[in-house]
Amino acid sequence: MSTTPASSIFRAACDFPAPLRFGDTAKIELTVARLGTQPITFHYRVYRVDERDRTLCAEGQVVCAVILARFVAVAVPERVLAILGDLVEALA
Repeated sequence: MSTTPASSIFRAACDFPAPLRFGDTAKIELTVARLGTQPITFHYRVYRVDERDRTLCAEGQVVCAVILARFVAVAVPERVLAILGDLVEALA
């Protein structure tokens, strides 16, 4: 059995409040909404940007966990927690 960690997505959701069309310039923002040993929740926003303003076109969350090849959840490695620490959203 392999003990090499991989990720698995448990939930993904996205809202599309405005269109993004071919040729538009997009900016993607990624933050971590929840960071713990299991699971991690990523929050993302996609904006259409031009010289005047930016418009929110998509917003959503992806919840994922670290699993082994045998489908057993394990704690997120410390090195990954350290890397993602700077992306954690500030509490409102």
